[in-house]
Amino acid sequence: MALMDIPTTFKITSNEKKSLTYLEKIRWTNGIICPKCYSLNAKLISYRDTNIYYRCGKCYFRFTLFTGTYLNRCKLKPSKLILLVKLFSLGLSARITSNELGLNYRTVLFLFDRIRQAILYHNRGNDNLFGEVELPVFR
Repeated sequence: MALMDIPTTFKITSNEKKSLTYLEKIRWTNGIICPKCYSLNAKLISYRDTNIYYRCGKCYFRFTLFTGTYLNRCKLKPSKLILLVKLFSLGLSARITSNELGLNYRTVLFLFDRIRQAILYHNRGNDNLFGEVELPVFR
């Protein structure tokens, strides 16, 4: 997800359709691609809150925005997910993020872990994530 400022984040997350379109553009830059047969003949078939489904016109496989990704089976609304990633990038804890977004703490903790796994996977081979790490001390 591209790094954006807070006003832009609020503008995108003001509407679920805007949030969905933003996430689609990040996931599929050249149009919706079926994760099973890689066809470009897939379309949005259902959009109700967190139940967002696509269907491939070639193999008829039904999938979600996050099928085949680290966020597979994520049931958050697109706007909440974008806000969660923004708060993660600002360094907020899972507890504070869960309170701010009104989400279950374990859900936020799980998604934070998934985000960290994706970062580690995409930075493998780079020495940027190794070495001394500074952690805040809470008293």
